[in-house]
Amino acid sequence: AAALAVAASSVDAAGGEVPSGLIDELRCPFAKVWVEHGPERAAKMLGIVGEHGAAARRLAEVPQVFASCTYQHPFSGQPTCVEFRGAAWTTDTAKAKCDAPMASAKPGDFAAGSPCATIARLA
Repeated sequence: AAALAVAASSVDAAGGEVPSGLIDELRCPFAKVWVEHGPERAAKMLGIVGEHGAAARRLAEVPQVFASCTYQHPFSGQPTCVEFRGAAWTTDTAKAKCDAPMASAKPGDFAAGSPCATIARLA
């Protein structure tokens, strides 16, 4: 005898079905709103877009780079760069962090006023 398995699903506003098991795996805290109401309505409900599709939210301005630190990642063995941004950093605090970037890492190369270089594969 053949067995019939029926999976519970949710139907989004666009008419697509999302299996309930997948809904539980979505990491976005607003996933259920997106799935239940669809992208256009959910964006309005969450305040992401305003009237006539105009952006209602703006990203905060990113503070200028105070300094950067390039060091050898102790686990991957790859060069790693960290940027220090914002007014809270001083030369002493940023240099101290660069001298001990993470557990078991060797001190990094400190560069005051310089951002991390963008490698070609990420550009």
